[in-house]
Amino acid sequence: EEARGGDGWARRAGRADAPGRGEHLRRLPGRNVPPPRPRHRRRQIQDEREPYDFRVKGAVMAKTVATKNNADNVSSSKGVKGGYIFSAPVGTELPKDIKTPLNAAFKVLGYISSDGYKETIDSDSEDILDMNGELLDSPKTSRVESGQVTFAEIKAETLKIQYGEKNVTDENGIITVHHNGDSETIRSYVLELVLKNGRRWRKVVPKGKSDELDELNLAIGELCARPITIKYLSDESGDTCVDFIESTETEAM
Repeated sequence: EEARGGDGWARRAGRADAPGRGEHLRRLPGRNVPPPRPRHRRRQIQDEREPYDFRVKGAVMAKTVATKNNADNVSSSKGVKGGYIFSAPVGTELPKDIKTPLNAAFKVLGYISSDGYKETIDSDSEDILDMNGELLDSPKTSRVESGQVTFAEIKAETLKIQYGEKNVTDENGIITVHHNGDSETIRSYVLELVLKNGRRWRKVVPKGKSDELDELNLAIGELCARPITIKYLSDESGDTCVDFIESTETEAM
């Protein structure tokens, strides 16, 4: 009786020498009972493991997980103080990122009016229908990207873009501008912009062709300038414009 139940009574009575669970059975002759297996051992081993790093070496890692809306991505834009629109002859080395300083051939064009810089993309397509009038395809037949800007400063560099490089001279303190049909000008352009929280945006136009000049209003209280449309021509890669915008979701390498 003591062998069968004495140990259990001793444990319930709080004796310090009370054997653990199953030990009274191991005392019986002819019995070989294995010790009890520790509980939750599997979970404990799993918790002690080092967390596996799933990152790929050299990959750009996310700053934040895009699982909800982010107001930091909502912004207006403005130009970088001190100079935000530049022009250079076609063939000048163009920036390929957002931080590299511009080639010395790029010259600042000065202030832009409060209308800002307006960029548009116009495209046309041709619908192909079968005999029942069902749409089979709609291939794009044309695409024209352009920017409209009003240069606020009256100086040789801005006037050359509007009236042609050969038609504008700045000598002996006098700017001379010839108005004629030979006003075609093709240049490279860069805009340096700032978004909310100081995010940078660099817009690069490899080939911009001066196109339509809007009306010039000469009156007191009016800006003495005329808007100009610059059409983007395709470069050797087929690009008409390249934007470099600082990200809120990936870290710089």
